[in-house]
Amino acid sequence: MRPHSAGRARRRERGVVIYLVLATMMVTIAMAAFATDIAMLYNERRNDQSLADVAALGAIQDTIVSDDAVATSAQTLLSGPRETPFSAAELDSCDVAEIPADFTPHPTANCVSFNAGRTAVRVAVPTRSLGTSFAGVFGIADLEHSASAIAGLDNPGLGNVLPFGLAADAGTFECVKVGAGNVPDPMCSGASSGNFGFLNFGFHGDVDAGTTPDCVGNGRNRVPVNIAQGIDHLLSLYGEDPHGFTAVGDSDTCGSPPRPNAATTLTGNTPQILGEGIMAGTGFPDGGDARLQRTGRLSWALPDTSVLGRDLDDTPLWEFIPSDLWGHDVPVSCYRNQFVGETGGMDTENDGIMSALPDPIEAHLTTVPRATRMTKLLNRCITHYSGLDWDDGGALSPAESPSGCSGTCSDPVFSRNTATRGAYDLWDLQYSPRFAYIPRLNLTASQLGGTTGVVFVEFEAVWIQRVYGGNCSNSGCETVFDPGVYYSDSVASDKVNAMTTFIFPTGMLPGELDDPNAPNLVGVNQFVGLLR
Repeated sequence: MRPHSAGRARRRERGVVIYLVLATMMVTIAMAAFATDIAMLYNERRNDQSLADVAALGAIQDTIVSDDAVATSAQTLLSGPRETPFSAAELDSCDVAEIPADFTPHPTANCVSFNAGRTAVRVAVPTRSLGTSFAGVFGIADLEHSASAIAGLDNPGLGNVLPFGLAADAGTFECVKVGAGNVPDPMCSGASSGNFGFLNFGFHGDVDAGTTPDCVGNGRNRVPVNIAQGIDHLLSLYGEDPHGFTAVGDSDTCGSPPRPNAATTLTGNTPQILGEGIMAGTGFPDGGDARLQRTGRLSWALPDTSVLGRDLDDTPLWEFIPSDLWGHDVPVSCYRNQFVGETGGMDTENDGIMSALPDPIEAHLTTVPRATRMTKLLNRCITHYSGLDWDDGGALSPAESPSGCSGTCSDPVFSRNTATRGAYDLWDLQYSPRFAYIPRLNLTASQLGGTTGVVFVEFEAVWIQRVYGGNCSNSGCETVFDPGVYYSDSVASDKVNAMTTFIFPTGMLPGELDDPNAPNLVGVNQFVGLLR
């Protein structure tokens, strides 16, 4: 090669290198600039996610009011940090294709959507555009950003609604489900005009409860599930939000409209259905077993006991009385020493009679079986709490007047609070499978008959006390089980013919557990958390 040709080649190579370096620098600068836009977009989306989280957590607390109240809360919370609040049109501008299949959008604010049971709410931040600084070089003038969050209601305890009904004239101790007869208990010896106490609740569908929508027919197949794990959706009270004095039937709606305030009753002598839900069934949709098998939530609870071939909860109601109840506005008959001995367990002296009892009461109780004594002592406590004399249904004369408070008492009795599970601080009572809520209905016992439409006046906090199980006849049942009296048997059966419950008077429970709408209240039985 000639010398001058080699020089030209080297100059051409240097020129190519310069162009390559310049091109690389331009790409590097462009990528750095584009990365700046991406970082700004990432920051906006992070802010969107925080906004969606806060809005979902706040809005779901209004779900017991109405869908419109939830949408209004979401709009307010989403607009909080903005100079210009989101408009109603913007709150209805979200992409419905992104809404989960089991959620339904609000009809005029599709950035807010609900599951059928109103136990979960999804809130999306309306899509907005971020003007780019450098990406415009590549023809990208705007970058869209949004985010969504789903908040759910969680009931970490067992204070949920069961598919029974209390008549309008029900007292403080009732048989909430009876067969057609043959139960050797005056309270449970028959039914009112063929109505035996079940309510027809549907499945509105809830992921955590493991249920899918089912509101067809009389719902007998759903009753055991609803007994074992409670109703899978929110209810409301007749005369209150969201339906006022319009009766909205539960199985007629299946979530649309939501929060029903009424139901039909079910008739029939069905001990297998009651037995399956209360003590015999296993593998329910939420992964749990029958209600009284849902034990182990309290470290101090009495051991389970074998009843009808199953290990069932055996912790009695008096165990939830704190030892320092003295001096409060409660009757002396509710003190812990009226039920248990000084060592904390049931006295064996005098076959279970408590030495702290007044002599007339101790003498009276020696005439009845041990389990019945404890039920009578609870009845005595609750009667005195209401400011009434206790005469044991006319069997005690003279009647015993209350002492320890004047008139109706006002301080809680069953307020033991020693257990903690996860992030929630519930009262110990809420962890018991015997604690639940039952709707009080608008009809008296004599008015209930056949398949009847009823509305919910309030939700009563109750305690499941006695189970009449196995085969019953006029002479007795195979099993009569009260908790806390060391009962055990080897009989195997899946039948429960009747079940008695205590209904707590107002004020007897701590916090707001006896509020008329307590099973739906956030911070009482329902707690909010982010699902996704």
